[in-house]
Amino acid sequence: MNPEDITRLLSAYNVILVKVNDLERVHELLAGLLKRIIWYRNLTAIILLGSRPAEDVMRKLDEHGFQVSKAIREGRLLLIDSLTKSIGGLPVRGTLYVSSPSDLNELQLNVEKGLRRSRAKRRKACLLIEGLSTFLIFNTANKVLQFLIFLIGRLRALDYYCLIFHYGSELEARIENVVKQYVDKVYEDDRTRISNAPLHH
Repeated sequence: MNPEDITRLLSAYNVILVKVNDLERVHELLAGLLKRIIWYRNLTAIILLGSRPAEDVMRKLDEHGFQVSKAIREGRLLLIDSLTKSIGGLPVRGTLYVSSPSDLNELQLNVEKGLRRSRAKRRKACLLIEGLSTFLIFNTANKVLQFLIFLIGRLRALDYYCLIFHYGSELEARIENVVKQYVDKVYEDDRTRISNAPLHH
């Protein structure tokens, strides 16, 4: 799997589930994807963070060669952080904060803010969901699924894009079959195969 392959799929599909082996691989892929989504496809990227605070993820993206500060400065990248406030961390530029991973309503409101910013700049948006494990720790599976299904429906209505990263946690595995019913494509990190999911109707 490489970022170019996933970016090409966005020409044909709006919602893609990306299955990877671990969280470090997610951040490596994110860095490559952001370069292509932002600079080549001219989309606004909104990253929904659940695994690490925004400051840590920004550092990871920089390490993998993506210029985070430039993208934020130009209004092309927004991060939504659900952890920093709950652990008493300091805010960083280019980030909207949610009080806790358990507050899915506040999370949804911040996603809407990001989508409004993108529309104001007359650019389509791509929402990248870094992972669902943390949200599944703080919420029931049904609540997380309702939240995710609503988000997917909202993005489809706007003809925007969504990449959902799944990095093999037991919690994510429990809802994987349901999530697959709402995506257009499942892309597996075996570097050899793209598998189809049922198309959304």
